[in-house]
Amino acid sequence: MYLFIITIFLACMYVYFSYQSKNNLETFEANSKFVLYNKNNTNMVYDNFYISLIDELFFDKEYYQQFCNIILKNISNVYNNHLCIGIKHGGHINELLLNNMNTTTISKIKNIVLYCQYKYPKNVYHYKHDYDSNSYIFDEKSYTMISLIDSDVYCHNDIYGLFYNISRWIIHKGYLYVDVYDTIEYLKKGVRTVNDGNFVEQNYKYNNDIETIDTKMFYLKENIQNGCFEKKKYKKEFIFHSIDKIIYVAQECGFKLENHFKHSTFKYQGRGILVFQKE
Repeated sequence: MYLFIITIFLACMYVYFSYQSKNNLETFEANSKFVLYNKNNTNMVYDNFYISLIDELFFDKEYYQQFCNIILKNISNVYNNHLCIGIKHGGHINELLLNNMNTTTISKIKNIVLYCQYKYPKNVYHYKHDYDSNSYIFDEKSYTMISLIDSDVYCHNDIYGLFYNISRWIIHKGYLYVDVYDTIEYLKKGVRTVNDGNFVEQNYKYNNDIETIDTKMFYLKENIQNGCFEKKKYKKEFIFHSIDKIIYVAQECGFKLENHFKHSTFKYQGRGILVFQKE
């Protein structure tokens, strides 16, 4: 009798889970805490599947090693607390600096923060959608050095508010590192991933192109395609600021230009790093 009841119960469970599997579309899961992509979620433009490909699409290990080497030139023997603003490439820069200093990274894109919190749990990531307008995100003089990476100085930010906030958060004599381009054409080239057009996973394809608005503005238009069917699109606005303007704004906020490193290789032609020190 008991055996019969157990058999009926197991059969019912099998039918139930078979029905659930049949009605659930494919998902890519890292674990139960973070779902990378779900085909049911057709309303997400900048979706989790794209976020999961950030490292492969945008990360340039050679460039960020050079960036970190410049940061480490000014490292203190006593205390280092680093704020990294902007994150498109994943959490690699944090991993590169992990053994040298404490690093907190902030981004305006929530899904990138969630992904990095999952993939790089030893580092600290925060979603801050108003870091260019809200100076109360961090206490004054909280950081010994701040980096502005991934072309964030050209994104749709209030550049004056951004540098003012940075001047509040950094200590006296602290260092600020800004990822910059000489011209808008170099910026357009820099924001387009070298992996453009590649099949990145199974039937998914990524590509991007530039839509020019005027001499100072353009859109980076990104597309993710699932075979011949579903497409997801995203447009990101960039506003180019000349090197002289960035230096002027930084100086107005109490920074002194210490150096302008320019990359010597053709691969990074027209790209450099401005190094400021808080006066």
